[in-house]
Amino acid sequence: MPLAQLVRLSLRLLRREARSGELTLIFFSLLLAMTLSTAISVFSARLDQAILDNAGDYLGAPLRVRSTEAFDEQWLKDAEEQGLRTARVVTFPSVVLNPPDVGDEMTLASVKAVDDGYPINSRLRVRFSDTGTAELQSHGPEPGNVWAEPRLLLLLGRNLGDQVEVGQGLKTITGIIEEESDRTGSFYNLSPRIMLHWQDVEGTPLLGPGSRTSYTLMLDGPDDALERYIEGRELTANQRVETLEDGNQALSGSVSRAREYLSLAALLAVILATVAITVSSGRFARRHLDTGALLRTFGLQKRQMAAIFMLQWLVLFLLAWLSSALIALGLQQVIISLLASVVPEGLPSAPLLAWLTGPVTGLVCLVGFGLPQLRPLFNVTPLRVLRRDIESGGMAFSSIMVLAVLTLFGVVTVFTGDWVLSASLVLGGGLISALL
Repeated sequence: MPLAQLVRLSLRLLRREARSGELTLIFFSLLLAMTLSTAISVFSARLDQAILDNAGDYLGAPLRVRSTEAFDEQWLKDAEEQGLRTARVVTFPSVVLNPPDVGDEMTLASVKAVDDGYPINSRLRVRFSDTGTAELQSHGPEPGNVWAEPRLLLLLGRNLGDQVEVGQGLKTITGIIEEESDRTGSFYNLSPRIMLHWQDVEGTPLLGPGSRTSYTLMLDGPDDALERYIEGRELTANQRVETLEDGNQALSGSVSRAREYLSLAALLAVILATVAITVSSGRFARRHLDTGALLRTFGLQKRQMAAIFMLQWLVLFLLAWLSSALIALGLQQVIISLLASVVPEGLPSAPLLAWLTGPVTGLVCLVGFGLPQLRPLFNVTPLRVLRRDIESGGMAFSSIMVLAVLTLFGVVTVFTGDWVLSASLVLGGGLISALL
């Protein structure tokens, strides 16, 4: 039979079977698996690209060195010789008070002192009036002035232009911090932020013995100059180098946990879909054995029989693919809105490869779990028209199980990214199934 006739016959049979329960269940199983796989993959790809693009904002510079002790002047001299831009930052917890003539309100704050080189690549937005909009800053506060978060002003009952006591001196509040992209996630940084100039803390008791200080040296410049600067430099036990690849650990941790939960949800949906595809495919094959035997009496060969039914499944797959892509496009936007508190704004577009995860997952599930169930249908003999007790030859049960386990292992590995964990899940699931 020519290929065109095979296609027409396959589509005619598909239209006739469109309302059957097996094909409907297979279609929606594929739709569920591919929709969630695509949505999670696209969301993760956009998130990874955003973190990579904005790593400089989160770190504040392409390279930074953190320490619990102050950096000596040699660090700055070496950076100047390499032509690097530098910024020094020190953070520590301290009590901020109202002036004695105003009241006795006080609060624990996260104090951040910066020099003239700050913020380099950090996004620092500050508002200088109660009704104005926050502006992107290219420098920190001037000596004698402080910028504070709205929380601190609320706790102390202060406003712009008022004074607060930091250490042993009074400082004037001249700005309200709305955004500080390089803020780290340590315990003391959960307190409201107050930012002041490096000169206001240098040599004061605020940085004396017993203070819980964290020093950061930010460096910016050509990649080769940064490599030369850090290569061969001996770091002490309390010093750590952070690069763009490290990113912001607090944000990355929150994002990774959210992504893991979403991947597990998608994995559960895919596993349920594979079960539905396996059961429905078996029922579909058994119900069409008589139709297949009748087609064989009309002269169709085994490969033509396989082509007819596989064309039907190809149409189902393509329809589910197109539908899942449209649904996933909206679903990943819903995920972004639900995770707005930990997801950066303005996520970039996902690469084409991310959109292929869903259809590849669906195709693997269909071939690995559904196709083996159709083998009896492909091998049906014309004699079944006369004797319905004749069984068609199919794959051995052991072969089907091996193929299913390998397919399931591959799907689980894609979602977990850990083949050891995937093997444990598959073996554990198989053991539980055997016990039950």
